[in-house]
Amino acid sequence: MNEQEEDDASENEENTDYLTDSNKENETDEENNEVTIRGGGLKHVACAEDEDFIQALDKMMLENLQQRSGETVKVHQLDVAIPLQLKSQLKKSGSREPVIGGEENEISDTMQFVMLTRKGNKQQYKILNVPLSSHLAANHFNQQQAEQEERMRMKKLTLDINERQEQEDYQEMMASLAQRPAPANTNRERRPRYQHPKGAPNADLIFKRRKVRR
Repeated sequence: MNEQEEDDASENEENTDYLTDSNKENETDEENNEVTIRGGGLKHVACAEDEDFIQALDKMMLENLQQRSGETVKVHQLDVAIPLQLKSQLKKSGSREPVIGGEENEISDTMQFVMLTRKGNKQQYKILNVPLSSHLAANHFNQQQAEQEERMRMKKLTLDINERQEQEDYQEMMASLAQRPAPANTNRERRPRYQHPKGAPNADLIFKRRKVRR
């Protein structure tokens, strides 16, 4: 009995030793798996390229602001077609352009405009005589002159292009005709057929005369 008790005691001691070893290993694993978190995030490291980029960006923004400040804001202008009735009235009373009237060739000091108003669902048109000294009439007159000059320039350019194309086509046609060989005259080589001056002899007359002589 004593021997058995001693054996059991020795086994228990071995088991306790194994447990203590496993506990020590777990403790060491937990110590190794500890993670330390430090605040502050990413640190900015200054360099020469960043300073050059910031200077170039500031310069570009300043130039853009200066350029935009010098530009004029274009206001959208609504150009509505004038009804036919008002066009006939304008032709009778006078055009929208300055009119040269009288023997003294004096330019009228007003320009006619059509004002569009709306009353309910109906549109109403009124003719206004605006003096040429006003900013509106002067700008409109200058705009009409510029548009007319541009149309004339485009017309002349188009006519020049068409004339140049016609000349090129004519030169190409003449060059192709010059390179083409001339057709041979075959009628010149034919000889005229020989025709007897007295014509063909009449056999009846010849044989009748012989019969009479006999």
